[in-house]
Amino acid sequence: MYALWQDKPHRAVLLEKVRAPTRPGRRGARNDEDRHAAAAAVVAAHLLHDAESEEDTDFVCMMANGQMDPGLTADKRRTVWHIDSAATAHMTFDRSAFATYQPVSPFAVQMGDSSTSLAVGRGDVYLSILSDGKTAKCKLRNVLHVPSFVYSLVSVTALAKRGLIVQFQDNCATIIQDGKSVASGTRVGGLYTLDLSTSSEKSETALTTASLQLWHERMCHVHQAGVLNMARNKVVSSMEITSNKQGSKVCEACIAGKMHRSPIPRASETRAAGLLDLIHTDVAGPLSVPSKGGALYFVTFIDDKSRWLTVFPIKSKSDCFSCFLKFRSGVETQTGRKIKAIRSDGGGEYLSNEFKGFMTQNGIHHQQTCAYTPQQNGVAERMNRTLKDLVRAMLFHRNVPEEFWAEALCTAAYIRNRVTTKSLPKNKTPFHIWLEKVPDVSHLRVFGSRCWYKINQPNLRSLDVRAREAMMLGYATNQKAYKLWDLSKGEVAVSRDVVFEEGTPALQNTETRSTIDIDDDPSYSTESECEDSNSANEHNDEEDHLSIGENTPGTHTPPDEETDEDDGAYTTPSGKRITPAKVIAGARRSTRERRAPSEWWKASALASVVPEDQLTFSAATKGRITSL
Repeated sequence: MYALWQDKPHRAVLLEKVRAPTRPGRRGARNDEDRHAAAAAVVAAHLLHDAESEEDTDFVCMMANGQMDPGLTADKRRTVWHIDSAATAHMTFDRSAFATYQPVSPFAVQMGDSSTSLAVGRGDVYLSILSDGKTAKCKLRNVLHVPSFVYSLVSVTALAKRGLIVQFQDNCATIIQDGKSVASGTRVGGLYTLDLSTSSEKSETALTTASLQLWHERMCHVHQAGVLNMARNKVVSSMEITSNKQGSKVCEACIAGKMHRSPIPRASETRAAGLLDLIHTDVAGPLSVPSKGGALYFVTFIDDKSRWLTVFPIKSKSDCFSCFLKFRSGVETQTGRKIKAIRSDGGGEYLSNEFKGFMTQNGIHHQQTCAYTPQQNGVAERMNRTLKDLVRAMLFHRNVPEEFWAEALCTAAYIRNRVTTKSLPKNKTPFHIWLEKVPDVSHLRVFGSRCWYKINQPNLRSLDVRAREAMMLGYATNQKAYKLWDLSKGEVAVSRDVVFEEGTPALQNTETRSTIDIDDDPSYSTESECEDSNSANEHNDEEDHLSIGENTPGTHTPPDEETDEDDGAYTTPSGKRITPAKVIAGARRSTRERRAPSEWWKASALASVVPEDQLTFSAATKGRITSL
């Protein structure tokens, strides 16, 4: 038998059977028989070994390891714990009773009949004890697992080592801690049995004691570190963790429900060493309003080393390639260097056959970001946001219509190359690094401000005005001049001779300015237009000067306050001035709005000079009206 025990494979099989937890029911009986047979083989081998080596046992149990009571089934024996004053350690045969379990090298336990049983493990066991009619949870530490033993024992010696007192009386036993009774036992036959709750100890243990993974699953898959911390610091009650190891097994439910993006560095680990080594680019749009030129998008190109910015308003994304060709030819000529790589978000505008073929032919490396990861193209994405923020502020500041966003965008890019940024060395601008010069900002003016530019026309007459009112739109690209919007012509003008009134917006009333129409129809005479305009102005002046109080718009002004300009008189085309009869003071006056008659006399003139076949005033008066 000892030779069989020395055989390691045979020893492993025997120990596996001994340590196997018991099962309830009919299968459990067979499982018990196998475990007891294996334990007997192991004990026999150790007894022979002990006889040869004459070594003493580590633990002693004075209770004889005899036959079990036929009336106690395996399930009942699991709920019976005897209080033994002769046992030097707690011990049990039930593997399933352990909340924590640690296999150990088998060692012998001396029994009361001089026999020896083998202990193969140890751990903690939780019991639901009765004390004064109340149920409490008790934890037995370092309980030995002795599979060949038929009893479960609570050692008085082990309790005494922990400061507890056990008092035995005629029919009961009492366990006292700090002067209070914490547990009791009842004498059954010749043995004192610990009073336990009628509820299943195994189920109670299963509910309160579990592995870290099981508690993690019970607590809706919250982070395991927090669950472990709660158990260690007793944040909650009735929570014991059998194993603190998270294990190598990954919780698939957590991966499926909590998967998140990997962290992205806030700044690039490397920067380009030279100009044009890396170009960041991106297309933004579509914007909500088309520009004056019909653009809905804009594309940016940013040099990584200098952060020099170039922007192009475009009508569609397909224009991106042509803009790149313009950008490449310009910057390579200016710097004398070649573009080595560009970085984009991998949009379709950068993956066209002509774009890819051009980059392959010229040896330009195309760096693309991962799908739905704009952070990897952060330089271009951030620049798009900066430009949009600046454009919104510029348009709002001077009440400029949204259709001028492209001009504001180009102006913002022009300024952006001349201001400092955190991505560059201190007190350096893109202008410093790109052109190796100090930028001069003396020519900068407020976008959208009111201004006048000189009219440079060779056929100006002596009394013609020499300037036109305009709105500042930015700075000319290929000229040392300003880019302006002529308010009277409704077109772009470029001039270097400009007088600015930066404190005043050019368009104080956007609705009025945006609806200005220039009528070039020669059939309307200048004189008639001036008369109509003056009449309207007189009417507006009349409304503006209405007094507040007793003189309401429906009340006549006293005669002493009337003026010649407001007497309702008018002049016919023949030069005759007609003055209506004065209204008697205090008489009731019509509330109908009064207007100077500026059109009716035209019809009178037509009635006398227009032939029946001519229907328009323009045709009737063209070279035919002499006098009325």
